[in-house]
Amino acid sequence: MSGHVVIGSGLYTLHYPVFDGQDRPYEVIIDRVGGGWDRFVGLTSSRPVASEPANATQRLYGLRDDGTLYRWTITGTTYRAASYPGFAGVKAMKLLSRTSTYDTTSR
Repeated sequence: MSGHVVIGSGLYTLHYPVFDGQDRPYEVIIDRVGGGWDRFVGLTSSRPVASEPANATQRLYGLRDDGTLYRWTITGTTYRAASYPGFAGVKAMKLLSRTSTYDTTSR
């Protein structure tokens, strides 16, 4: 299992292996990605599924408290950002679908 988590103002990747029959992880691995995340009010991500190539794009989306939506394209440990203002009326977001060429989110 893996994902992103905001702790304080930092963004971290969280990984924990769970094996068949195990009721809790043996170890939890947390790696800091970066700071400045205390202004984000929403976070969601997309990642490749088993049927996609191993190098398929992973993306992370964050909604900041000033209504700016950010989308990071993740390649290995590199996060490349793009920002889109004008989402001040958005209260929640969810990734609905994803292909290798586009993402669809609800707002």
